[in-house]
Amino acid sequence: MKFGLWGVLALVIAASSHAAADDGTARITIRDVSFLAPQPYPVDQNEVNFTTDYDRRFDAAEGVSFQFHPYLYGTTVEDRRQHSVVLDPRAFYLDLDPKFAWLRIGYMTMKWEGTDGLNPMDIASMKDWSDPLATETRASGAVAIGRRGDK
Repeated sequence: MKFGLWGVLALVIAASSHAAADDGTARITIRDVSFLAPQPYPVDQNEVNFTTDYDRRFDAAEGVSFQFHPYLYGTTVEDRRQHSVVLDPRAFYLDLDPKFAWLRIGYMTMKWEGTDGLNPMDIASMKDWSDPLATETRASGAVAIGRRGDK
């Protein structure tokens, strides 16, 4: 499994470094967690976690764009979580933006800005609780409509 995880990580790093030349944003995080003393079975001596994401908006025409934000995360610990490597589309939607209103169709994470702890939009977006200390909000299929301006 460790070879497979490192292979996936190498592909992600190569793709992200190629993507760094364009106008998107790429981020890679690798974290190694180790115990100082040997641990009894079934606890592993160390665990390597990685996350990587790439965020980019493609403009197709006047008022039409496409948001693309895949998020990949994983761990070297086998059989401890539901999945060892997870690909999660944080944003994958078509954005129609005329002058008076906007429409988004696809996968997105809905947010309510300015909340203190409990976010009412957590009802619309699921959480990944496989790591309770570092929960991730997952994208959900949605249609969002809004209006622009003061009128």
